[in-house]
Amino acid sequence: MSGKKIIIIFLKIIVVSISVWMIYRTVSSKDSFTDSVALLNETAGSMEGKGQWILIILLMIANWITEAAKWKFLIQKIYKLSIWQSLYSVLTGVTVSFFTPNRTGEFAGRIMHLPPSYRIKGAVSSIVGSMNQLLITLMCGGLSILYIIKSPLEEEKLLYSVIAGFTIVGIIMMIFAYFNISKIYDWLHSIAWLKRIDAYTEVLSYYSFNDLLRITLFSAVRYITFTAQFILLMHLFGISFGLWKEIITVCMIFLSLSVLPTFAFTEVITRGSVALYFLLPHSASEAPVLAAVFFLWLINLALPSVAGAVSFLRIKIGSE
Repeated sequence: MSGKKIIIIFLKIIVVSISVWMIYRTVSSKDSFTDSVALLNETAGSMEGKGQWILIILLMIANWITEAAKWKFLIQKIYKLSIWQSLYSVLTGVTVSFFTPNRTGEFAGRIMHLPPSYRIKGAVSSIVGSMNQLLITLMCGGLSILYIIKSPLEEEKLLYSVIAGFTIVGIIMMIFAYFNISKIYDWLHSIAWLKRIDAYTEVLSYYSFNDLLRITLFSAVRYITFTAQFILLMHLFGISFGLWKEIITVCMIFLSLSVLPTFAFTEVITRGSVALYFLLPHSASEAPVLAAVFFLWLINLALPSVAGAVSFLRIKIGSE
C-alpha cells in the first residue's frame, strides 16, 4: 500500500472519529439528557406512544430518501448516480456539515463521492438545492409572520403594514430570483473577469423552470416531514395547543434557526433556546420542549451523521 493511500485512510479515520466523538460529547454533556430519556421511556410504554415513535422514525427514513432523490435529480444534469449512491453522498454531507456553520459544508461531503473532474460542478448543483430548501423555509416562515403579527391597536397598524409589506416583497423577490436562476448565469457570463469560471457556473443554465419546480416539490416534502416530526414529538411530550397554531409556531422556529449562525454539534442547544421562546407558554415545564428538540436533532442529524461517517470511508479521493 502506497504512502498516499495510508495517509488518506488515516485522515478518513480521524474525520469519522471526531464526528462520532462530537456527537457523544453533545449528547452526554446535555443537562436535560436524563429528563429526555425519562420522557422517552414514559412515552414508549404505551401502544399509542410506540406507534408514534415508529411513525417518527419512518418519517426520518422518508426524509432522507426524499433528499437522496432530490440530489440524484440535481446531479443527473452532470453525473449519473443510483439512488443508493445518492443516499451515501447525502449522509456523508451530513457528517461533514457537522463541523461547519449552518451546515454550509454539506456540499463538500456530497461531492466527495463524485469523480474529481465533476466535483466543482457538483458543488454548484448542491448550492442550487440548498437555496431551494432555504427558500421553502423562508417562505413558510414569512407567511407565518403575516399570520401572527396582528394587533387591534391603531398605533401599531402602521408597523404591521410595514412588516407585512417587506415580507411580501421579500418572498416575491426570492421566488422570482430562484425561478430565473438561468438568468444569473447569463449575467455572470457577461462579466469578462468571471468567464474563467464559466465552465462551472454554466450548471445554473441546466435547470429549466420545470426542473426547479420539481426540486421545490422535493424541498416542500422534506419541510412537511420535518414539521410533522416536530409536532408528533410535541404531542408525545404533552405539548398541544391546536394543530394550525402548532404548524405556525414550528414554521417560526425553523425560520429563526435558518438565520441564526450555528454548528450542527451545537444546534441542539440553539434549537432548545429558540423552541423554549416559542413553546414554553404552551408547556407545563422546560423538559418536554427540550426533549422534543433533542430527539428531533438526534433522529434527523446525529444518527444520520453516524451513518454518513461510515459512508465517508467508502470515498475514493483523487486517484485513490
